[in-house]
Amino acid sequence: METRNFGQPIILIRGSDFQRRMCLGVRYYADVQLVKGFDALLASLAASAGATIILELSLVDAGSKSSALGTLFKRGTQHKIIVVTEDQSPDDLYQLFKQGARGFFPCELSADLLLKAVQAVQNGELWIGRKLTGYLMSRVIVERGRRSENVGLEQTGNDLTPRELEIARYVAKGKCDKVIARELSISHHTVKNHMSSIFNKLQVTDRYQLALVYHGIDVN
Repeated sequence: METRNFGQPIILIRGSDFQRRMCLGVRYYADVQLVKGFDALLASLAASAGATIILELSLVDAGSKSSALGTLFKRGTQHKIIVVTEDQSPDDLYQLFKQGARGFFPCELSADLLLKAVQAVQNGELWIGRKLTGYLMSRVIVERGRRSENVGLEQTGNDLTPRELEIARYVAKGKCDKVIARELSISHHTVKNHMSSIFNKLQVTDRYQLALVYHGIDVN
């Protein structure tokens, strides 16, 4: 397995088979912090800004799941949250995506893919699968259309260069950096430089927020 460097700690709730497998998979590459239950997870947020949270939905009390998740996403705006769930309903996942989830995967995901998923999310990307990417982006566009016909990034003033706006358009379509580089005949490194500039100018932190801003949806 290739060596990977995780810049931020990973926080999980203790006590599941997935958690034990996750720890075995990433313990040589990352600082893994275990907490005792959902309340302890919420309590850890203030002192762990920037950390990646991997949340198993099955460990959240079903009776209060909606309010509990709402609290997590509201308090965890400085965190990158990945949801582990066997429920792959696009409508249900869209609601979590809209609240701020940056990745989804089932419990049985292989150890190598777990590493890739966490690293991708920590680098500001989404881990949601190609089919779900298309669905989520279409839902974003529909919601944008319901609000206004002329509020998208290309219809409003912005400080992006023509190239940056072109790259933002690709991101809003769910394209990854490698695809963008190939489509525009530029290097992967150049795409990353443009992305950094776009994030800074638009004051967004990841591709998800960029896609929302591109379609005229407020992320604040």
